[in-house]
Formats: sequence, structure tokens, C-alpha cells
Amino acid sequence: MGADDDSLDLVRRCLDGQEAAQRELVRRYTGLCLAIASRILGGADRASVEDAVQDAFYAIFARLGQWQGRNLAAWVGTIAARQAIGVRRRLQRTRAERSGLDATDVAARQADNLADLRDAVDRARARMTPRQQRILDALLEGKPKEQIAREVALSPRMVYYELDAIRRLLKDMIGGDASAE
Repeated sequence: MGADDDSLDLVRRCLDGQEAAQRELVRRYTGLCLAIASRILGGADRASVEDAVQDAFYAIFARLGQWQGRNLAAWVGTIAARQAIGVRRRLQRTRAERSGLDATDVAARQADNLADLRDAVDRARARMTPRQQRILDALLEGKPKEQIAREVALSPRMVYYELDAIRRLLKDMIGGDASAE
């Protein structure tokens, strides 16, 4: 799905250095970025949320030339989410350091959690059909659902059904129900 003409024009004008267009992009997407950062940062103070939004707009403008003409709001939201996750990680490290935890201990715990998550995904994958495995692989590669549908010769609606089944399976595995194997 391509972007509408308004988004294309706005991005083109931003890339041309037009300040009015840059202000318009910020005005148009500040609410979205604030909502995403607030959700990801949970109970963090307002300053941390605003830092995440500011980081997001720096990243957006730095990468604007890489935008591929698809849904601009989704692209902006993805960058905002990544920046908010980065702020959350920095806050967690700061809290850990203040509480006397060694940053390497925190990193080791995060690595253990990641290993547990990978194990859960592997267990879930063993229960998936080959088609579900192909869909999951394509999704993890960052392919859009419409492209996945073409590649696995399914309708987009069937891909959504399969993704729902994959999500439920992953939730069961990650949620601790894996012991019922």
C-alpha cells in the first residue's frame, strides 16, 4: 500500500529543507509519538517521555530519505517505539546503578531472559505447521503481511488468521504454559 499524495509531498518538502513542512510533520505526528512513548515508558516521568519523543524526531529527520513511500504514520510510529524502548533501557540501567546493582549483572539477566524467550519461540515453532513457520520467518524478516500472503499463496485474511494462531501459541509458550508439553 503506497502513501497518499499529501504524505509524499510533505516528505519531499521536508527533504528539500522547507522549515514549514518540517514543522507540519512534527505537528502532525507529535500526538502519535507521545502516545507511543507514554505507553512504552509506563510510569516514567513526563521529561523521559518528552526525551523519547525528541529522540524520535531526530531519528525521523535523520532517516527521512530512507522512507519507502508506505504508510508514513506507521513508519513514524515504529521509529518512536524504538526510541522509547531505548529511553526505557537507559532508565532501567540508571535505576539499576543507583540501587547498587552491577550493570553487567543487569545485562546478564537480560541475556538470560532473551535466551528463555528464544527457547519458548523454538518450542512454539515445533508446534507450528510448516506454513505457519514460513509466515513467522517472513514476519521476522520484516516483510509486510501483503507480501507474506503473496509468498505463501494465501489471501491476506488467511495470513491474519494464521498470525493470530501463531500469537496465541507464542503467548502460551512464553506465558509458562510450555510445561504442559
